[in-house]
Amino acid sequence: MNVIKFSLLLVLICAAVTSFGQIDFSKGYVIDKNDQRIECLIKNHEWRDNPRSITYRLNENGEDVTGTLGSIREFQVYGFAKYVKGEVKIDRSPTALTELTAIKTPMWSDEVLFLKVLVEGKATLYEFVDGTLFRYFYSVENKPVQQLVWKEYLGENTALLANNTFRQQLWTDVKCDNAKLTDVENLRYNASALVKYFLKYNACYGGSVQNEKEADKKTAFNLKLAAGVNISSMNLKYPPSSVDLNFDQAVTPRVGLELEVVMPFNRNKFSLLLEPTYQYYQASQSFTLQTSTYEVDVDYSYVDLPLGIRYYSFLTENTKLFVNAHYVFTLPVENTVDIKTYRTIEIGSLTTLGLGLGFEVNRFSAEVRYYLADDLTYRDPDWTSKFNRLGILAGYKFYKRGNK
Repeated sequence: MNVIKFSLLLVLICAAVTSFGQIDFSKGYVIDKNDQRIECLIKNHEWRDNPRSITYRLNENGEDVTGTLGSIREFQVYGFAKYVKGEVKIDRSPTALTELTAIKTPMWSDEVLFLKVLVEGKATLYEFVDGTLFRYFYSVENKPVQQLVWKEYLGENTALLANNTFRQQLWTDVKCDNAKLTDVENLRYNASALVKYFLKYNACYGGSVQNEKEADKKTAFNLKLAAGVNISSMNLKYPPSSVDLNFDQAVTPRVGLELEVVMPFNRNKFSLLLEPTYQYYQASQSFTLQTSTYEVDVDYSYVDLPLGIRYYSFLTENTKLFVNAHYVFTLPVENTVDIKTYRTIEIGSLTTLGLGLGFEVNRFSAEVRYYLADDLTYRDPDWTSKFNRLGILAGYKFYKRGNK
């Protein structure tokens, strides 16, 4: 039941966070079918697959306008990506291993597409992504855009073979005067390898322009000091009798170090987390059983090792809300529930779930984190317990790598 409640709470908080005003529209431009350039705000989905239409506004309060392949021929979101309209032949041969055939030649279809510009210069490199289909195109100076041909197919005895015609295309059309055949012989058909090749070629002729965002699409790392307090309480029961102890609520310090790995997609909204944190809880209570009175001391210090994922919702460039969920491994340091003159229960390693909601301004952050209740006495079949805690954290990112 706790897990169900936790899941529902996570869904509700995520919905609330994503409903706040995010930076959906970014500065950019479109060039319409009449070659008119329009500075505007473009709804930036940070497209994984190449879009077939976009939404833009002339200003912040303007009406939404839909730009399609029929109405615009180029658009760019500044600092992210540029797309141009292309009337091309594209090979849509299946790429899944179970769907490959023995046909070596491409299966061409004539299409009108928005192609993403990866490198621009004397030779321009484009990318088209549609699900599992990745295709790269090129043009040299004012020549028509062509696909770089690469296709996997099945040979004898279902051997996996590849049509690497793209290497011959590059050797013929995109080659420096001092190029060596080895420059293309082992070239791979992916964005990273092809971008490097086209940049090198354009450098032979006095420079090149690379899409602004491509250089920034690297995984970023943050280190944050996360300190605060826990508001903790505990209930202890002895089911064979009527013993039901509610320990006083305690406010205790906590200190930890958060490592955050920011994912290089979806506008850096997702990150992975590891946050070793030292915490403790101490409380005392007494109970009477069969005319005897017993003192119970809880002495519990522990290190949490939470592994989590975080989602950011941007309010402004430097201000954002976030929600994170953790799977928490808890390692006890001091770990006893001591029922004096009766028994001592050792607290073992635990796992639980944590859910946090917070905001961040520049390097500073604040967060409230809720944890599912732990049973500290699970090792003893006669006793049950619920250890509840709520964390209030303040953080400071003292190290940032790969961030703007």
